[in-house]
Amino acid sequence: MSPLLSIILAAILSAGIVVSSIPKLVKIAKQHNIVDNPNYRKLNKVPVPILGGVSVFLGITMATSLFVFSFEAKQIFYLFIAMLLMLYIGVCDDITDMRAMRKLIYQILAVCIIVIVGKIRLECFQGLFGIKEIPFVLGIALTIFYSVGILNAINLIDGVDGLASGFGMLVSFIFGISFFLMGDIIYTILCFATLGALLPFFLYNVFGKRNKMYIGDAGSLILGILFATLITLFINEPASLEITSSPITFMVAVFAIPIFDTMRVMVIRILKGHSPFSPDKTHLHHIILGFGFSHAKTTMLEVLATLTLVIVALLITGWPQYLQFGLIVVLCVCVTCIPTLLLRWYIRKYPHCIERRRSASELRRKSSYLYQTMRKLVDGKEVSIEK
Repeated sequence: MSPLLSIILAAILSAGIVVSSIPKLVKIAKQHNIVDNPNYRKLNKVPVPILGGVSVFLGITMATSLFVFSFEAKQIFYLFIAMLLMLYIGVCDDITDMRAMRKLIYQILAVCIIVIVGKIRLECFQGLFGIKEIPFVLGIALTIFYSVGILNAINLIDGVDGLASGFGMLVSFIFGISFFLMGDIIYTILCFATLGALLPFFLYNVFGKRNKMYIGDAGSLILGILFATLITLFINEPASLEITSSPITFMVAVFAIPIFDTMRVMVIRILKGHSPFSPDKTHLHHIILGFGFSHAKTTMLEVLATLTLVIVALLITGWPQYLQFGLIVVLCVCVTCIPTLLLRWYIRKYPHCIERRRSASELRRKSSYLYQTMRKLVDGKEVSIEK
């Protein structure tokens, strides 16, 4: 079987597994009350099933395993073990609301499986700041540090419909194309299997009513550890220099919003005297919603912002690495901080417009032909459509 055909079939199979499993998981979640209940800091108005991560995990691992069996794929085995551990911890947290410190310990354990047992650690900076190879112990420490950070950053952006899966699709596509250009078919298959799993989930999450489901902590954690591993593999690969002259800068651009938004929120919480892990409504998606945008438009804006930063990073690849890094960092700070200042101005100037704008946007969305068609697709023709 040709590599290209394997990639396509892996994506199709992964999508098929998700499509077939979500209605069954929705039924199980409702029967056993495994749902995300509304509260003061959540945006959903009704309980929503939260086993979407199980479906996505099955799609990714089953489709990938089937099409990489003919390759030497030992490292993927350890990655899947770590993802399974994150799935378990995420499901437990979705059901019982696990303590943050206990979750952190399990996250570190999962990352150590990949870094120490799977031997996937940061080995070089590819010349950024004049640094090429880095010492073994330092590489392990740095990999564990940023991997746990990425895990939690991806987890924290899962706040509006379609955001985690929409962002995940873009990242999977970028990684998939990158690994394909670098000639790494194993991880290309993995990336496109992830894309295939996330696409139908995105549709159920955004357009579903009867079959609506959240990806939950289980889903965001498996995506987080998967993407953290792909970051390490991409930076270490010498062929990545054929895509961009600064692989680390490119990765910063791809993960700009979750990384810089998480840092911004934590700094604000600390300055206010609160725990950096205390929940609130200060994330970028909350701010965009504050302008009166719908969940769908909020997701679209954040995904477009990420895509713009990635394009900029590719356009400046001929610059010296330190200038590339500096510009991308400045742009990332602007993208995640300026909307907060604009919202304060907007609320003062147009205090009565926000709710009217949000209601009008939601009404237009639900009455659109696309919305009605997609809801029929994910919920079935017998489901009545809201007017």
